[in-house]
Amino acid sequence: MKKIGRKDALVIDGGHVSLEEIIAVARDGMPVVISKSKEFVKRMGQTQKALMDGMRKGVAIYGVNTGYGKSCGNRISMKVALKNGVNILRFHGCGTGDPIGIEETRAAMLTRMICLARGYSGVSVGLLQQMADFLNAGITPVVPCEGSVGASGDLTPMSYIGAALAGRCDVFYDGDIMPAARAMKKAGLKPYRYLPKEPLSMVNGTTTMTGIAVMDIERAERILDAAVFATALSVHAMKGNAHHYHPVISEAKPFPGQAAVAKKIAHLLLSKASARQLEDDTLETLQDPYSLRCAPQVLGVLVDALFWIKKWVEIEANSSNDNPIFDPATGQVLMGGNFYGGHIAFAMDGLKAALASAADMCDRQIMLLVNPNLN
Repeated sequence: MKKIGRKDALVIDGGHVSLEEIIAVARDGMPVVISKSKEFVKRMGQTQKALMDGMRKGVAIYGVNTGYGKSCGNRISMKVALKNGVNILRFHGCGTGDPIGIEETRAAMLTRMICLARGYSGVSVGLLQQMADFLNAGITPVVPCEGSVGASGDLTPMSYIGAALAGRCDVFYDGDIMPAARAMKKAGLKPYRYLPKEPLSMVNGTTTMTGIAVMDIERAERILDAAVFATALSVHAMKGNAHHYHPVISEAKPFPGQAAVAKKIAHLLLSKASARQLEDDTLETLQDPYSLRCAPQVLGVLVDALFWIKKWVEIEANSSNDNPIFDPATGQVLMGGNFYGGHIAFAMDGLKAALASAADMCDRQIMLLVNPNLN
C-alpha cells in the first residue's frame, strides 16, 4: 500500500496482496493504483510480446489461434484470431439466479487483477487499468450467482465482468442497476477494446470463487468472535462452571485452536465475585451441557481450520491461475491446469463444516437460555 494524499491505496505491481488488503478494496473502497514502475511494465510487456510473436509465427496458443476444449485441433488465422476472442464472453454469458454480492464481485475483480499482474498471461497494462477504474468509480458488474465455477475456470461469472468492461451487460452504480455503457458514460470511462487472449484471460481462472472465499473468511472470523463472547455470556447466565476452560484440559488435548478459545472464554469469565456466587452448586450441575462445556473443542476446529484456509486462499488469490501462460524468461507458451479450483473448493468445504458445527452449538446455547426447564 501507499499513500495518495491522505488515503491509502493498493498498488498493483505483481507483488503479494494480503487478504486484508483485498477486503479493504472490496468492502471499504480503498483505491487501486496500477504501478508504473519500469520493472513491472517490462515484465508485463515481455509476455505480451511473446504472445504476439507466437501468433505471427503460427505457434499454437490454446484459445487464441485454436478452438476451445476438444476443438483445440482447429487452427484460426491471425486475422480471425485478432477479432474472435470476445466471442467467449458472449458464449459464457448464460448465468442465472440473483446477483452475487457487490463485495464478492469487487473481490473477484481485484483477484483477477492480481492474477494477471503476475505477468504470465500476456495481457496489457491497459486491461488492469480498466478494472482499476471500475473499482475506483464504484462500478460493479451484475454477476448471476448460478453458473460454472471451478471445473474449467469461473467461466460464466467472469464473462459478465469481462463483458461489463467492454460496455455490455448490466452493472451496479450509484445505488442502481443500469447498463454498463450508461454507467461508464456517467463515470467518464470508455468501453475497453480487448487485445488478443485478453477475453480468455478474463474468464479462465479461479477468481470468482476466490473473491467469495475471501469475504467468507472475514465473516467467519467475525462469527467466531461473536460465538466466543456469546458462550461466556451464556455461562454466566446459566451459572455454569468456569473450570471447563482450565488450561490443563487443553494441555491434555493440545490443539492450538481449542487452547486459544478456552483461554479467551476463561479470561471473559474472570470476576471479582466468588465462584460460589456465580456458579450453581446443585449436584446435577457438576458438568454443564455440551454446548457450553465443549465450546473450546467445537470452536477450536474453526480456529485451526481458518489458520490453513487463510493460507490456501491467499496463495490462490496471488497465483497466476490462467491458461495458457508464458514463461517470462523464454517466452515459451505453457498450457496447464492452474484454472482448476480444487484448493478453494476443499478449503470452503472445510470452512462450511466448521461453521455448521459452530452454528449448531450456538443454537443449543439459545435453547438453554429460553427453556424454562433448563434455566
